[in-house]
Amino acid sequence: MSLSRQLLVYSSQLRKGDYGRGWGGTPEIEAAVTQAWKDRLDLAEAFCASAEAFAKSATNDMDYRNAVSRAYYACHHAIRACVLGRQNGDEPDHMAAISEFADVVSAERFLETRLGTSGNGTQSDLMALMHRRHLADYYPYSSSYPLEAPLEWEPAAAEAVGLARRVVDAVKAYLATR
Repeated sequence: MSLSRQLLVYSSQLRKGDYGRGWGGTPEIEAAVTQAWKDRLDLAEAFCASAEAFAKSATNDMDYRNAVSRAYYACHHAIRACVLGRQNGDEPDHMAAISEFADVVSAERFLETRLGTSGNGTQSDLMALMHRRHLADYYPYSSSYPLEAPLEWEPAAAEAVGLARRVVDAVKAYLATR
């Protein structure tokens, strides 16, 4: 079956409630949803590889900031792939996607084991990474308020890249079973 780009875009953005209103369930939609989460997972892998490359070859704080930012987006796309693949619905809002993914981790022992933490721990780790991504992209002083200590970018990048690799690999392994 050949899937059009329009159908893939549509299917990649189906929300959970859309299925209840009769928008999903056809073989074409199901095939497009499957292709959409696979494509989103490929994007997550590409962001993860970029984050790893930035961290490995970093010569300055900007390289480390880029590693943190790319690592965050690797996680973001992996968790959206997971939520789409498991629940047949997408969650584009960053905080809501993290919360949805934490619920999936809590419900799926396989993911909890692969990630080495509970759903709540995963949510906390991803929220911290999102904050660091905000610092990397938006704050020239490496903190977002006066009393916050400035972030040290080299260790932050190493931690972010490690988390991204764990999340991407765990989601890949999980979705391979579906």
